[in-house]
Amino acid sequence: MKINYEKIDEGNVIISTAYNNKTKEKKVNEISLKEIKYDEKNKDIIESYIIASSKRGFSVYEERILLRTIECFQYQIENKKLNKNFSVTPDLHGDVMITLPISSILLNGDKHYNRIKKAFLSLMHKEVIYSNDKEWEAISFNSRAKISKYEHTIRFNLHQEIYKALLNFSKGYRKYELKTAMTFKSIYSMRFYELFSGKHDSITYGIENLKSMFQLENKYKQIRQFINYVIEPAKKELDLKSTFSFTYKVQYEKNNTDKKKGRKKIIGVIFTPSNNTNNQNKILSNKNQNIELSEMLNQHEINTFFSINFTENELKNKYYKLIRDINEARKKGKIIITSAITKYIQKSKNPKNYLINTLKNELKKWQKESLEKESSNRLIVKNEKSYNYEEEKSSIYSFLKNHLELSGKELNKGIDFIIKKGSKKYLNELVNTYRNPDGTINDEKIKSYIKKELIKLK
Repeated sequence: MKINYEKIDEGNVIISTAYNNKTKEKKVNEISLKEIKYDEKNKDIIESYIIASSKRGFSVYEERILLRTIECFQYQIENKKLNKNFSVTPDLHGDVMITLPISSILLNGDKHYNRIKKAFLSLMHKEVIYSNDKEWEAISFNSRAKISKYEHTIRFNLHQEIYKALLNFSKGYRKYELKTAMTFKSIYSMRFYELFSGKHDSITYGIENLKSMFQLENKYKQIRQFINYVIEPAKKELDLKSTFSFTYKVQYEKNNTDKKKGRKKIIGVIFTPSNNTNNQNKILSNKNQNIELSEMLNQHEINTFFSINFTENELKNKYYKLIRDINEARKKGKIIITSAITKYIQKSKNPKNYLINTLKNELKKWQKESLEKESSNRLIVKNEKSYNYEEEKSSIYSFLKNHLELSGKELNKGIDFIIKKGSKKYLNELVNTYRNPDGTINDEKIKSYIKKELIKLK
């Protein structure tokens, strides 16, 4: 079997394809499994930048397996309990056994389980290559995979060194929405989503660097083909599904025009991340659908809304900000939906409008009172600090004048010097430094020290 490895980048993790040119692909039998629903709530995922920017030739399904693996590890980092259908279990050799529900990897409505099998077979012949100043190491992504037809899960072994690489945040990280990333049908959309998430400034990639990152060195010989079949489709899908996308322009080689074609050679692409405002409201609405009302309102508040025929969807979408503010007020000790309000609801001709308007007015009053209280507290703190400052300044003035016999400009400069150095705390340190053996203060030495420091300042 002939194994081809990509060039190693020092200090980086490179996911590289190992492949057999002579082996013909065997037909993978369809796996007939009862579909189980995986209820996924939207969440942010944090991915190591080493992985986000690594070179790998993954398919969409292989990338989805990687994302689910990172999701499992993130729960461990945050010390949270994993969904019952997921598990991360170290084995005796230090490797990690990952269990995922098959439905969490498939695209919505996709029942082609043989694609999952193909993805894991492919991953067994793909390596994570780690290199630094001291060593070079190549490790298979997973050593084995096992599907349970009754539990509808896939188990696979992840090497401990890959586990470490996925949690290596020494070069930064990318934060993005997992649910959005899992909806992409193009692997290039997924990769650009990872690369540009959270970025605002323009970034330039060389054409060869991009092709190498996606492991397309032997494909799309014409640069325009690469742009048309990789960059453009990725941009269109990001425009359609994501809260951010990108614009781009090609970078030409300076002073080097192709004589045959009469134009300059394209050497890179300048990408500029951009907010996709068309999708923000739609995605916010989808996010709100994942919120549990019990997380925002207590049972009395929920009963009050439902008693006058508010629906759950209505509260989550139309009045999301209102219930969020009610929750915030309660956390700070203020009850907005009082017994008096619930008493008058039934007497109103339009109870829904009455409740909404009353709650908005109560929240405005509470927010105004909170701001006034915060302002008053800040003033008190400011006055206390001012008082402490004046008190310390008076104490320093008394010591420099009465003990060290400083006066005039020298006295004023001495006070400023002590205050800048740490005020009374610094003066106490000086006193303790220049104490005589019998415990008395050596005023002359302190005076001499301060005068020398004042001369340096000049």
